[in-house]
Amino acid sequence: MDINGIVINTRARTPWQAINLGVVIARAWYWPLFLSWFIPSAVFGLAIALLFPGLMSWLPILLVWWLKPCWDRGPLFMASRRFFNEPVSVGETLKQLPRLYLKDGLLWLTLRRFSLTRSYDQPVTCLEGLTGKARRSRLTILHREGSGESVQTLLLLVHLEMILMIAVVSLFYLLIPEQFVVDVMQLFKHDLSLDMAIYNLLYFLAMAAVAPFYTVCGFSQYINRRIGLEGWGIELQFRQLVKNHSSAAASLSAFLPLLFAGIFLFLSPAPLQAEGLDSESAAIEQRIASEAEASEQRELRTTITEILSGEEFHQKREQTHVRLKNSQTMKSDEVPQWLISFAEFLERHDGTFSSWGDTFNAIANFFASLALGVEIILWCLLAALIIWVIYLYRESLKHLLNGATRPAKKMSDEPEQLFGLDIRSASLPEKPLEVVKKLWQSHEHREAISLLYRATLIHLINERQLAFRAGYTEYDCYTTVKAAYPDAPLTDYFAKLSRAWEMIAYAHRVPDEASVELLLAQWIEMVEYGQ
Repeated sequence: MDINGIVINTRARTPWQAINLGVVIARAWYWPLFLSWFIPSAVFGLAIALLFPGLMSWLPILLVWWLKPCWDRGPLFMASRRFFNEPVSVGETLKQLPRLYLKDGLLWLTLRRFSLTRSYDQPVTCLEGLTGKARRSRLTILHREGSGESVQTLLLLVHLEMILMIAVVSLFYLLIPEQFVVDVMQLFKHDLSLDMAIYNLLYFLAMAAVAPFYTVCGFSQYINRRIGLEGWGIELQFRQLVKNHSSAAASLSAFLPLLFAGIFLFLSPAPLQAEGLDSESAAIEQRIASEAEASEQRELRTTITEILSGEEFHQKREQTHVRLKNSQTMKSDEVPQWLISFAEFLERHDGTFSSWGDTFNAIANFFASLALGVEIILWCLLAALIIWVIYLYRESLKHLLNGATRPAKKMSDEPEQLFGLDIRSASLPEKPLEVVKKLWQSHEHREAISLLYRATLIHLINERQLAFRAGYTEYDCYTTVKAAYPDAPLTDYFAKLSRAWEMIAYAHRVPDEASVELLLAQWIEMVEYGQ
């Protein structure tokens, strides 16, 4: 790819400007691009139609539609060459199609078939030849800009295909004489194969007509993104500067003798006199031309003034009330002519509208059945969701049905440690209060307070069903207790015990013996009597 031959201005454009450029280029190269898409797809569609005639008339158009990623590669190849001033004919493009179709063809017809940015992504596969991780990395960079506009272009062109089909059908009905409309509609009604064949042909032609714009717009976006990422404009400017510098130096060395000869000729007296005569004659000619132009303008002003002074430009009309069109000529009890014409039109086309009504009724019945099926599926999904939620929170619901104040905490979610303390039930001795007293009397103060604090936490988890999560601090545990028992004595007791533990664990200060004895006495009331 030689960027020196690029046929567009290499300036940064917005995605929509790049799409607009693609539309302009597709219009300029339309017929070669159209044929490179139309010929292979038409040959394939005809072959399938001959192999599967009759009731399988829907199969050719379905397969042609499904293979659109392959058909798009012909216009893409041609546009990629002509963008860089490499003339490629339709015949040369058709020769390259087998090679182009094999590049990741299976993936583009399966996993990537419904990609909304297909026209934007195809150049990475067909032109750069990237696959796998390299392709994904390239697309990640490209999609940072322009992917949304590519999707909107796809939706716009899909609607354009439908509009073209409707326009052709409408033109067909407009060209049928009124006396033959009913017969034609009956023909379509009784011959469904003809109806299907006409629909397939119209849809195929609409796809072929829109395909060059879709492909070239995506390629234009791709080129615009590469211009911005790789700085093609800057590179071309530097190349032009080098080229101009080289040519200027060569020209100066080649034409330096001619420059001196020209100076001598310019200083001679004869050319000066000739130049003076030429300038004087040019001034006279210019003065004559300006006078003729002024005379012509005066004549035009006179003519315009005479025309504007006529009666047709001075008519005045006053209207002081609002009225309906033709209301002055219509009596109050007279039926409007437009209503009579509309009734006559409905009467003449009664058979046409009745056949259309049957078609619309069939379509309405189909969508009604489809809506009923969707409704059943949604109800089933809702029932499955309710069953799943009940199963997920079965323990909590069981606890609520049993009259508990708060949901029981599953043992699998119970943390084994909190801020370094083992809070498993199995880690407590049989009589923790007696062990705490013995540890305090033997001057093992930290172990005594730690055991009392752990026993309190284990009691709150197992008996009070408080949810302490792994990673909680002492303050988090206190806020959990306070939220569960805002005004209970348990909250004040836990606050005192937490301060005693923090004092000895972090400040290394032993609490006085009286406060510890008070904590032991209150622990019996809190735990054994459930206060």
